[in-house]
Amino acid sequence: MTARVSPSLKQEARLLARYIIHDDVSPQAQALYAQIISRTNAQDLLPKDAKLLSFGLRHPLYLPLLDAGARLLCPDTELRRRIYIMFAVLESTPRYSGKFLPRQRGPLYLVVVGFIGVRAILRALGGVLLIKAIGA
Repeated sequence: MTARVSPSLKQEARLLARYIIHDDVSPQAQALYAQIISRTNAQDLLPKDAKLLSFGLRHPLYLPLLDAGARLLCPDTELRRRIYIMFAVLESTPRYSGKFLPRQRGPLYLVVVGFIGVRAILRALGGVLLIKAIGA
């Protein structure tokens, strides 16, 4: 793949991949993400979408909150769309596909699932408050 990746889309791909798989992403996956984003009407963002996307990319630690809060308030926002695009790129890339396959778990894993559920609720509530605070 010989697509040129702009520094901003390259950084965006890195941030979103780190949010999704907690790891760096290959230049090929960055290029694929950049191609997909550049082929869409990403330049014609609504002001609230631009504000939410910009805040999330400037402050990547808040991405889990923004993602969860946006799911409740505005599920069709540009930030979530780009997260889904990066998710699709990673899931369809052989190098990262193993991170999305099921694994054998023990019975105590139900405790982990419960913790993840409580964390998801707290993230959603925090995200709603954060989105309201940013004014998006």
